Amino acid sequence: MTRLAMFCGDDGEQLMRVFKSSGQYREDKPNAYYEKMAKESMQFIENIKHDENKVAPVSNLSKGRFGLNAKT
Repeated sequence: MTRLAMFCGDDGEQLMRVFKSSGQYREDKPNAYYEKMAKESMQFIENIKHDENKVAPVSNLSKGRFGLNAKT
C-alpha cells in the first residue's frame, strides 16, 4: 500500500479505491485494518518527502573520483 501511496498524494479515498482493485486486497479483513494501513502509508510517504527537503544537494560530481575504492 505504501507504493500506491506515493502516487495518490493526500487522497486516502483514492488510495483505498486503487488498493481494493489490486490483488492484495482481501475481503475477509476488516475495513478498519486497511484504513489504518492507508493512513500509516500516507504518513510514511509524507515523512520521506519532508526529510528529503533537509538533505543538502551534492555539487561538483564531475570533479575527482568517488567511491570506496577511489585512490584520490
